[in-house]
Amino acid sequence: MTANANQSVSSPHRVSVNAVSATVARRGVSLAFRDVHVRAGDKDILKTISGGVERGEMMAVMGPSGAGKTTLLNVLSGRLKKSYTMKGHVEMNGQPLSKRLKRQISYVLQTDVYFTYLTLKQSLTYSALLRLPSSMSTKEKLMMVDHAMEALKIKHCENTIFGNMFVTGLSGGEKKRASIAGELLTDPAILMLDEPTSGLDSSSAQSLLRTVKHLATEEGKTVVATIHQPNTQCYNEFDKLLLLCEGEVAYIGPANCVIEYFDYVGYPCRGYYNPADFILELVTGSDEQKRHIKQSFKERGSHFLSALQNPPLEKPLRSIPEESEPNHVHVAMAPKRASLSRAVDLGGYPMSVLVENGTVGREKVDTVDVYEENDYSKFPTSFWTQFRVLLRRSFHQSRPEILSRLYLIQNLLMAFVVGIVWFRTEREEKNIRDKYGFFFFPTVYWCFNSMFPAALALGQERAIVLKERAAGSYRLSAYFLSKSLSEMPLIIIYPLLYWIVTYWMAGMRAGPEFITSLLILWLNAIAAQSMGLFVGSFVKNAKQLITVSSVTLLTAMLLGGFYVVHLPSWITWVSYLSPILFCFSALLNAEFGPGSQSFRCDPVVSAYDVCENVTSIVAQNGSDFLIQGADILKDFNITLLTWQCILGLIVLAVILRTATYLVLRFFEKPS
Repeated sequence: MTANANQSVSSPHRVSVNAVSATVARRGVSLAFRDVHVRAGDKDILKTISGGVERGEMMAVMGPSGAGKTTLLNVLSGRLKKSYTMKGHVEMNGQPLSKRLKRQISYVLQTDVYFTYLTLKQSLTYSALLRLPSSMSTKEKLMMVDHAMEALKIKHCENTIFGNMFVTGLSGGEKKRASIAGELLTDPAILMLDEPTSGLDSSSAQSLLRTVKHLATEEGKTVVATIHQPNTQCYNEFDKLLLLCEGEVAYIGPANCVIEYFDYVGYPCRGYYNPADFILELVTGSDEQKRHIKQSFKERGSHFLSALQNPPLEKPLRSIPEESEPNHVHVAMAPKRASLSRAVDLGGYPMSVLVENGTVGREKVDTVDVYEENDYSKFPTSFWTQFRVLLRRSFHQSRPEILSRLYLIQNLLMAFVVGIVWFRTEREEKNIRDKYGFFFFPTVYWCFNSMFPAALALGQERAIVLKERAAGSYRLSAYFLSKSLSEMPLIIIYPLLYWIVTYWMAGMRAGPEFITSLLILWLNAIAAQSMGLFVGSFVKNAKQLITVSSVTLLTAMLLGGFYVVHLPSWITWVSYLSPILFCFSALLNAEFGPGSQSFRCDPVVSAYDVCENVTSIVAQNGSDFLIQGADILKDFNITLLTWQCILGLIVLAVILRTATYLVLRFFEKPS
């Protein structure tokens, strides 16, 4: 008894994992689809597809490129693009697929999307904190993370970052497993995998499918996976096969019977031949052959499949409706129920694709609940929890850039170069234009440094955000607010270091004007970052994104008041859309405003009226420092006051960020 007690105390995680597995198995469901027809414009993608897969089974969806595999997966998971039109029925244990039932489905995309600088454990932990309900404690969520890593056999690389083509990280197979592990956190009843073995070598692909198969059999998952051309070992992991040919069914039934079926319809396979290679060669043959294969399944598929069911049936068979063709394969669908929480009652028998003489066979299994009433509703966690977790995640992702030695050296080096170029500029009339340049350069520099990273980062995160929003992980508002605040250290730290070096090396005005000008630089960086976020929200292509950002920023430079002082009256209003105008004007106000030092007149030719009779004035006053700050501001047509510039930058940042949120909210909706 003591030994048992010790084991119980020392292995709480093991107990939790067993409990999780039992819950998953209890909630496994069957998935059925009937007469699914999908059209995109004038093209039919899927044509009257019917079939199904039961809990604990793993079904492969195969076919050549363009056959409609991914489209079918999108239909079954409820993520079909809005531009597509779909007819037909998709049901889970007889219940029509709804938004609430979609919570039971997890979708692993063909392309791995992840944050480059997050470790495997960090990524899964943040996902668990966001997607698991608030009723679970943090400790329980972390135990789910450990269970997912152990189930997918990636515990050994939990502290490795994901990486990318430039940064070393997880291998391709480990990334695939990590993507599946992330979806297992929510305990899904159905797991959809889009090309899970693409990019993997045969050994990694087989190991991955064997692991997924174990999840299906041991934890009661229902698995549907598209797969292009697996080797024999990978193919043998699947229980069922749905073979598509030009959007139509060429075969659906037990995976290990496909060779026998095609031999039955006149296409024998020679010995020692990979079944996947054989069937793909058939459905990519001549047009006549493809028509014959599709027609053969319609006419003879039901007879072949019914012959596979040798054991006598325990229950009377349900007849197919009279209007249906007797020689077509049909899918038995469970009767609809009014309550989603009620167990599906088919007399204990699930849907089956085995048809015999117009009737449907069934196998005895335990009934399961499709959806439990105590499951979380629209979002599993509160807004505040989502904001805190997303803020930490976004900061961890951007921290390598914030603490980047290269980025620090770049900004400090640029600061010293600028400080040397404008080192202790004398207060003479010939240097006034140089003073203008000193303030215009950091205005543009920090616009570039803030706008481009923000635009590119939002573009890179788009796929991740859409995927997580499609899964109902968090509110868009929580993500957007956390994204905006997490990058504030970049906006605060580096402009501060830059300004401390350059401001004092150039010998600019001492006193509170330093703090004022620094605040203005910060606001300018925030406004430029807002421009980047706005551009990144609607421009999806990276090359186009750089082009649009460049044109936008160059236009803002032209309207900033440095290159053109007196704009035509009909275009003056456009300049107020440029953060550079507000920042540049405010910096000049801080340097040349009330209380600023005067400048010495040019003794030969002066542009200022006050210096016309400089010789007599010098003889009278004993000083030729006659040009005041107000004269300089008037000469450069600076009419905006400092508070107006600060208000303009704040309003511009708020408007651009609001517009960005609206674009993401209404034009970037997840499927």
